[in-house]
Amino acid sequence: MTAFNPFGSPALAQDSFDQEPGAAKGTSTTLHGYAFTGQIITLALAKGILIIGLIFGVLLMDDERAFGNAAILLPLGGGLFVVMLAGAFFVSKMLRSAGVTRLRQHPEVHAMHEATPANTTMAVMREEWIQWDNKSPLPLPLRPFLAGEQSATIVGQAMLEGSAVINLVFALLDGSYAHFLFAFLAMVGLVSMIPTTGKLRKRIEIAISPESIEGPRR
Repeated sequence: MTAFNPFGSPALAQDSFDQEPGAAKGTSTTLHGYAFTGQIITLALAKGILIIGLIFGVLLMDDERAFGNAAILLPLGGGLFVVMLAGAFFVSKMLRSAGVTRLRQHPEVHAMHEATPANTTMAVMREEWIQWDNKSPLPLPLRPFLAGEQSATIVGQAMLEGSAVINLVFALLDGSYAHFLFAFLAMVGLVSMIPTTGKLRKRIEIAISPESIEGPRR
């Protein structure tokens, strides 16, 4: 049985997985799988905001109560949106930075960073990782890295979803449709964080490229 070589080509990686008895070949081990899972989660969160917004909008139009809390809840909702928006991207960035640090401590990735022009083997391996086929099993060190990327995205999106839902509740309480604008902007921010194979590939490139740490070699 051929042992799995994390530096090998996608074809060799697939062969090694095929030869491993009972090896899991689910989409969670591929670049496409991580991106697709994140896209499903993103669309589900956005759909939830839309449905809640539509329901609350209908209830608000049929409500004949006299509202008088807009002076309090409107600035509170706007402030909450701004804080959550900044927090979502800041927290996501922190989590991603921690994931990059852990990946760079892996022996194989560390060797890539130490590669010199004379050591073309490591440079070729690094390029293979960057150009890895979307539907081939990923090298083992990249799997926890992309799982961390996925978690960072979900945390940021959850913060924005919370901001949107709270603003929709505020709209139901004070009758101000301005809260729907804050909820919509939060949803746009949430959707903008949707993962794609291109985004994930770029983050892999940044994480394993020596230029991202030391600057271009002269």
